[in-house]
Amino acid sequence: MTPKNMRVLVLGVGQALAAFYLATTLTACQTTHGQTAGQYMDDAAITSSVKSKLVGDKFANLTRIDVETTNGTVHLLGIVENPEQKVRAGKLATQVAGVKHVDNDLQIQHQ
Repeated sequence: MTPKNMRVLVLGVGQALAAFYLATTLTACQTTHGQTAGQYMDDAAITSSVKSKLVGDKFANLTRIDVETTNGTVHLLGIVENPEQKVRAGKLATQVAGVKHVDNDLQIQHQ
């Protein structure tokens, strides 16, 4: 093997090791909730989809609801006008792809 071929081989192995290190580091990165970057992105997409469903609902005013998602579990927080809106918000959230469970902690506004 010539010195040039040896240098290419060493560079190739070095690049492969660097790529492996980067891949394992990125997949092992965790957020403060113990999630990987991929899980965090999935949860962000779920949150966005649930919010869109709630805001776009034609049958109820569900714009005062906060949505948080952790590991596929959606948490609904905020105030709704009546029990029917609370149930409706929970049902809409369960329709979103990727939702594993919904914690419906919505409060009903006292009139």
